[in-house]
Amino acid sequence: AMSQPDVHQTFLAAIESAYQVLDNHFDDLYAACHSGEEESQLRNLHAAARDAYWRGVATRLCDDNSVVRAVYDDLNRANQELRDSLRDLQHLSAVIVLATQAVRLAASLVTLATVG
Repeated sequence: AMSQPDVHQTFLAAIESAYQVLDNHFDDLYAACHSGEEESQLRNLHAAARDAYWRGVATRLCDDNSVVRAVYDDLNRANQELRDSLRDLQHLSAVIVLATQAVRLAASLVTLATVG
């Protein structure tokens, strides 16, 4: 098993990745929105991803069990799918679905992995 600092860094990197995708591409994504509803979804996702990241920074992500590990694996997969989806912003609704999944998993990972 990994040592606790390694677990924290590994988990935080995946959480940060979800945030960075939305943060680094926010302007392009926002420009691709077709409606006010999509704009507000995107703003909410960006804020939720940022919140999950800063919660992760402020806590100890050390609870490395099979449930947490499964969420971590799902988050890595979701982040990759989200990155891949950015190649085609014509289908922004698909990007938003994948972003929603990644952000939800990032937030879950923070909650589940936090110790004490």
